[in-house]
Amino acid sequence: MLQVLSGAVDVNQQVSYHWYIAQSGDDLDSLAKKFNVQVGGVMELNNLPSGQELQVGKAYKIPDSPYYGQNYRPPVQFASIGSGSKIFGSDWWNSYTGKGLPEQACAPNGGSNPLGYDLQSPNWGSAWVRGFSWYHNGVDISAPNGNPIRAAQNGLVTWAGWTNTGFGYSIVISHCNNLATLYGHMQALLVKAGQTVTVGQEIGLEGMTGWATGPHLHFTVIYFGQLVDPMAYYRSIAALTTKP
Repeated sequence: MLQVLSGAVDVNQQVSYHWYIAQSGDDLDSLAKKFNVQVGGVMELNNLPSGQELQVGKAYKIPDSPYYGQNYRPPVQFASIGSGSKIFGSDWWNSYTGKGLPEQACAPNGGSNPLGYDLQSPNWGSAWVRGFSWYHNGVDISAPNGNPIRAAQNGLVTWAGWTNTGFGYSIVISHCNNLATLYGHMQALLVKAGQTVTVGQEIGLEGMTGWATGPHLHFTVIYFGQLVDPMAYYRSIAALTTKP
């Protein structure tokens, strides 16, 4: 059942809107379809950064106009992703993802061929939820709460902790060759920054910490400091979601 509150007018933008309380399973796509509005309109009215999700029980402004925000694009929030001078960052977005340390376990170097890095499924037995877009900088794959989350390849954990940017308990693994992977919304972490991991190793447990409306893994690839579509690194959705 929809939970819509009384209408209002934004004094600064003179945009009419109504309120909606996010429910379990909601996301920007479903809200846009439910109310026949633009994803960009919801993001602009609520100052939502790219890549983040909704929170159950939180009220969001929904524009009344179906066209408001159709050309809106949020500013780049983390311009320094993976390009810092330190190997271990203070958050996921400033953890270094360079060539790798001499003693670091590394993924295969795929060069210009994403499939050459041989990334494996980080969430065995999961199901596809949604993909990469200008407003969602990763893929969401869901399995039961507490499902083991696994390292997609050999590497060095450069971040493992709580972030206030929406991903909750999250991890970044540097795989050398300027490639890293990001894992978000976990209920528990099983590794620490500075730890070397091997492909398939359990690194955390699936959850819905941070901004999320249901248990799932937010998974993305960071290449030369840019968040890129993980599906370029997998031959199929099945390769992303099932045990190798």
